[in-house]
Amino acid sequence: MAVLRFEDVTKKFGKVTAVNHMSFETKDGEFLVILGPSGAGKTTTLKIACGLVNPTEGKVYLDGEDITKVPPYKRDISMTFENYSLYPHMTVFDNMAYPLRAVKGEFTEDEIKNRVVEIARMLHIEELLDRFPAEASGGQKQRIALGRTMVRKPKIYLLDEPLAHLDAKIRVELREEFHRLEALKLATTIYVTHDYTEALSLGDRIMILNEGVVQQLDTPEEIFYRPVNLEVARQVGQPAINTIECDIKEKNGRLILVPVDEASVSFPVSNSDKEKIKNYGKSKLILGIRPKDISIDDSKNKESIEVTVDVFQPLGSEGVLTSNAGDLQLIALIPPETKIDHGQSVKLYYNPEDFYLFDIDTKENIKLKY
Repeated sequence: MAVLRFEDVTKKFGKVTAVNHMSFETKDGEFLVILGPSGAGKTTTLKIACGLVNPTEGKVYLDGEDITKVPPYKRDISMTFENYSLYPHMTVFDNMAYPLRAVKGEFTEDEIKNRVVEIARMLHIEELLDRFPAEASGGQKQRIALGRTMVRKPKIYLLDEPLAHLDAKIRVELREEFHRLEALKLATTIYVTHDYTEALSLGDRIMILNEGVVQQLDTPEEIFYRPVNLEVARQVGQPAINTIECDIKEKNGRLILVPVDEASVSFPVSNSDKEKIKNYGKSKLILGIRPKDISIDDSKNKESIEVTVDVFQPLGSEGVLTSNAGDLQLIALIPPETKIDHGQSVKLYYNPEDFYLFDIDTKENIKLKY
């Protein structure tokens, strides 16, 4: 196992900064997930790690050794690309064997065969070894590409959106498979995705990346429940967190949040947040409420808001309700079997303890700062 460290790494392509003063360190043997939208710098980060791209500034270390200028084949780091990158003229066996054969004289053909068969069995693709990539399905191709990465027994695995082009069922199956793969448990793995469910499911820790800048590096629980800023809060959760710009006011001795665009409604502040808002000292903030924390059930929640139903989508195990209170839109997750019609008036319930509060200017999480 190994520890990879980026020290103030920046990568520019002309006028575009893909990675911006990035510093982080993996833990030995952890499964680290990098989560972010397209263009966040995720793939560039992996390419810098394995030596395919040289940083404009900064250093890269592997187990304390500076590898910034070490060529890829000497780094003992293996990468799986998003687009499989399989050789169409080679059999599956030869594709998987290629990384071992590329190191001349280091492995005998018997050793290569044993290792390829071992990994193929682990990934349930042993029956494909004599076929060509064109004869494999998308899910099988992804397993082949993963197998070619794993066959080397490197210090670090880099997996770039390995499930991106697969259908939902296969994605779930392979995501479960990652939890079982002993090889990944015996090495440090960095896994890139834009899918927050993959990140929360797989990551020992998650690094949220946006525009080449690390926003937060923490456990899945911390990322979800204690995001350091609004960007992190928006990256995890579907539907996305409701965000409402509000004025901070006082009514009958109680602090309330009044939406800037819809003054006819207000959200009371919990006792535990009063002092934080007072220490914050500004007259406006951004209120965040996750759809999962809004319901039509009043048994567990303290406060309510009257809304008009706009759209209700029953989606299997949950229902997504889009509603309006005047000019304010709120999205809630409610039971899919709920009988509800467009234009109907309903009450939505929430608990102010579940609020996320963000600085109107910096977008930092007020509840973590004050």
